[in-house]
Amino acid sequence: MAPGNVRRAVLLLWFAACADTPNINESLIFRSAIVQDIARGRTVRFDADGSTHELAGTSWTLVSSTGPAARDFPALAYDAARERVILFGGDCRNDSWSWDGNVWTELQTTEKPPARSAASMIYDPVREVLVLVGGSGCAEESLRDIWEFDGEAWTPRSP
Repeated sequence: MAPGNVRRAVLLLWFAACADTPNINESLIFRSAIVQDIARGRTVRFDADGSTHELAGTSWTLVSSTGPAARDFPALAYDAARERVILFGGDCRNDSWSWDGNVWTELQTTEKPPARSAASMIYDPVREVLVLVGGSGCAEESLRDIWEFDGEAWTPRSP
């Protein structure tokens, strides 16, 4: 099974098993990003249409329709040191946003990773940074770079 199909199957199975989600829009969910906000005990979903939902118990609730513009395949990770969800890129963008559970705030940084979609981002608890890896560039080229975000600045790292 191709990686994209695996992602789609996992997301759909998870939605069906864990949440009361009537009328699932498969296309929208497939292009969305999901992460666990550990401090608040909520699962946060940023949908490709630009809306933000949270799962508490078995029901998804729309919590914001403002913030980052609609986009496909953004990177989303929980920053435990700052207790924020961080979104990067998607749809050939290179913007960064922070979700505090109430409002999205665009993060202004002097240096940024190149625009991309479908990158991976994870929190490194030892160094207390987010690590952004790869993805697809604007010309659909495969990116093989690594960037770290310390809550204030993006720094390129060697692979």
